[in-house]
Amino acid sequence: MESTESKMESTENKMESTESKMESTENKMESTESKMESTENKMEPTENKMESPEKKTTLLLFGKTGSGKSATGNSILGIPKKFAASPMFQTTKEYQEETCTREGWHLKVVDTPDITESPDRSTHDKEAAREVAKWLVTTKDGIDALLLILKFGVRFTDQQKALLGKLEKCFGVEIYKHTIVIFTHGDQLEEAIEDGALTSIEAYVSEEWNGLPELMKRVGYRYVVFNNRVKEGEEEKQRMGKLMALVKQVSDQNEGPYKSKYVSSIVASPTNTDPGAAQAAGSTDGGASPIPFDEQVDIVYQAMESSDRRCVIL
Repeated sequence: MESTESKMESTENKMESTESKMESTENKMESTESKMESTENKMEPTENKMESPEKKTTLLLFGKTGSGKSATGNSILGIPKKFAASPMFQTTKEYQEETCTREGWHLKVVDTPDITESPDRSTHDKEAAREVAKWLVTTKDGIDALLLILKFGVRFTDQQKALLGKLEKCFGVEIYKHTIVIFTHGDQLEEAIEDGALTSIEAYVSEEWNGLPELMKRVGYRYVVFNNRVKEGEEEKQRMGKLMALVKQVSDQNEGPYKSKYVSSIVASPTNTDPGAAQAAGSTDGGASPIPFDEQVDIVYQAMESSDRRCVIL
């Protein structure tokens, strides 16, 4: 009898052990299901990010002929000679735009000609105003940062002052809140420091002789040095990193890009620069079609001419 009872107890123990294992297996399955749910939850934000449209950050280059605008634009794009100057005069004759992705940023870069120079002075002001109107139309969704290109070592002469006068008349003094200064020919800065002629870039921008202190105040001391001869490597990464950090700073401080008042009447209209774009973008049932690019330029140009702050006046 005792032997039989012992066997029965042993059987009960085995059954309890089996039940424990089954509970353990169920717990593991629940744990696995929880992990799967957690993984699915983590995947959802990624899917949402992929579904959201890519936002382009617009950078507009502005400066004198010979300052290195196009070379700087090519450095930002990471594509040599993408912005091509006129082969005869080595200057940009009309605006050009390109897009790229750098360091996770989707960029739209606009290279512009020097609007203070023209071979025909009799028509210069109107030509300059119309050229600016083109920039404003192509950047009607906003300019995240205006990059003021200055050549290192060049004093602020009347020409540079005229350039800033144009900048203020065409964009308003509020553009300085969105401006970053880029000093080109960074290799010359390095040589000046090595020779002992200069202690640092900070000393350079604070020297009264070159007229930079007042400009630095206007732009909030936002500047970066570019040596456009350096195409890759750690130096290239550092300058792009600093530039994009300043672009983010400008965006955060202003809660969005610069938008000209002159484009307010066309800002909601799609731009048609392609003959086939009207049919693709416009309504097929008699609705509104996109306004052609040249017509938008005319609208903006007329708004600029009728403004109290006329861009055509130097």
